[in-house]
Amino acid sequence: MLNAMIVDDEAPARSELRYLLEETGRMGTIVEAASAREAVERMMEARADVLFLDIQVPDMSGMEVAKHIRAVDEKVIIIFITNICTCTCFFIYIII
Repeated sequence: MLNAMIVDDEAPARSELRYLLEETGRMGTIVEAASAREAVERMMEARADVLFLDIQVPDMSGMEVAKHIRAVDEKVIIIFITNICTCTCFFIYIII
């Protein structure tokens, strides 16, 4: 089982991704954050194996958040996501 953190300022996007992850049956704890600041603060609590990170979140860019997260946990897998259309779709870029 993998623990995950979802960072996205849009609640519907977080909810949809959470649903998709839970449907795999392979996820343990899933922690959500709506801003960069919240993500950095909650990362230690989350103990995430994988981080789903929106490329644009309040407070700072997704790349900046990734740098802060890497300083706390260099082993976490970071997956950049974005929802750029009115339908539910995610574009994913993985940094391992």
